[in-house]
Amino acid sequence: MMKKVLVCCLIICMLLPASSVFAANFPDLPESHWAHADVAKMVADGRVNGFPDGEFKPNENVTRWQFVKMMGGSNPDATSEPHRPATRGEAAEFLWIKAGKPEMLAPSAVTKNTVSVPAAAWAYTSGIMEGDDGLNLRLDSTLTRAEAAALIIRSESGNLEKNDFINTVDSKILNKVWDAFLTGKEYSESATLTNGEIAAIAVRYGYEKRTPIYPTLTKLPEFESEYAKDMQLVAQECLGEDKATKEFCEKEATVQDMISVFSFYAMKQSAESLSYSPEKTYSDAKAAAPMADMGLKFARHNGVILYADASIKAEKAATMKDAACVLLQLDEILGLNKSSVTVKPLKIAKNLYRYPKNSKDYAYILECVPGASYETALIEGVKPVDSYDFANDFKSMFETFLRTISVNLPEGVKVEWTFIPSLVAESKDDLVIRAGLKIVENPNNLTLNQIFAKNALSQEISGDSFFVDISVGEPISDIVISTKNYKIIRAFIG
Repeated sequence: MMKKVLVCCLIICMLLPASSVFAANFPDLPESHWAHADVAKMVADGRVNGFPDGEFKPNENVTRWQFVKMMGGSNPDATSEPHRPATRGEAAEFLWIKAGKPEMLAPSAVTKNTVSVPAAAWAYTSGIMEGDDGLNLRLDSTLTRAEAAALIIRSESGNLEKNDFINTVDSKILNKVWDAFLTGKEYSESATLTNGEIAAIAVRYGYEKRTPIYPTLTKLPEFESEYAKDMQLVAQECLGEDKATKEFCEKEATVQDMISVFSFYAMKQSAESLSYSPEKTYSDAKAAAPMADMGLKFARHNGVILYADASIKAEKAATMKDAACVLLQLDEILGLNKSSVTVKPLKIAKNLYRYPKNSKDYAYILECVPGASYETALIEGVKPVDSYDFANDFKSMFETFLRTISVNLPEGVKVEWTFIPSLVAESKDDLVIRAGLKIVENPNNLTLNQIFAKNALSQEISGDSFFVDISVGEPISDIVISTKNYKIIRAFIG
């Protein structure tokens, strides 16, 4: 009888999938675990067998050697730094090499700052690695053993499809980008845009003016429209003067014209040296005016990608979603905001956790600004977005003010300021500036309180990188800000 029971048990075990038999040995990996099936397959293949204590440790960081072993490798000496935790970017590169280094296309906004751009592009476009939001792959972050198993099994599925950026990136991020450009229109991803609307958005960031004064317009438009001057200027500078008509202004913009115009005006306001490839263009791009063609080729050369096949659906009517996708990528490439004093590009934050509930109180939520600082009002009841045009128009005044403060600092102390127009608030009684501050030289290791004798800080703050709130103590009535009564009233660690 005992022999029969034993035979039955053996038969049952043989009939059960190998994964079920082996995976059950891990007490810390129940069947309800999201990576259970992936780990079970690897156990069945003999690529993982857990730790001596019988656990799989799914939440533990995977080392470079462990990752290679899980892929099917057998020699730890073949892996440099085998015991260091692998990064997601390195994992993508290991898998890409194993797959034969296939070529795929992905936006530079996705593949930036990685050890291997081709590997990251393949991992993203093939759907192996999408991150939490279809944009931020967290390529510098480590990954767990469970995540490693899921990536490896996914890469071996044999039915990888090409993911298009425009259909992968989180719509909430696109909504935030759209709102950041203060278009005045509620985001609706399928809503189409006219050429006039495209022109108005481009002129505003291209000339860094929320209320443009059209300084380079050579002649007034010969038609009436809300966007007549914007269209006239864009026709004059980019699309060709034959486009300066009411009919074209009110016509739905094509995706090609939208990319051409947005890219041209992004290039126009850039403080950096730029490059583009005359030979490289989108697979379905049409002939265009010289400046429009330059904008289009700049976008392609610098990795503005909508679809994995290098097309843009050139003749399709441009939607708000199309526009937000392009603006997001151009901002990642160039930084469509600029700081003063130390001129450098500032990029819009594209991680949703950086956006506070009061984000619409500001013209922009920027990557470089501590997220918590946005939750603290510069002046209670005053929205900085209402002071943006004023702050942007008088950048030089604010630069002079900050430089004057620097002159009066203790001996030996040298600082660098970052003035950000979107972080200024003015009331009838006060003006407050939230400026970036980097302490470059501080031979006596003074605290922030000691460096600025005029301050109202409630505690001693040390460090070398901050954002500080400077209260002028009075509204601005002239083109000069006095440093007589200023106070540092708050500081945030940068």
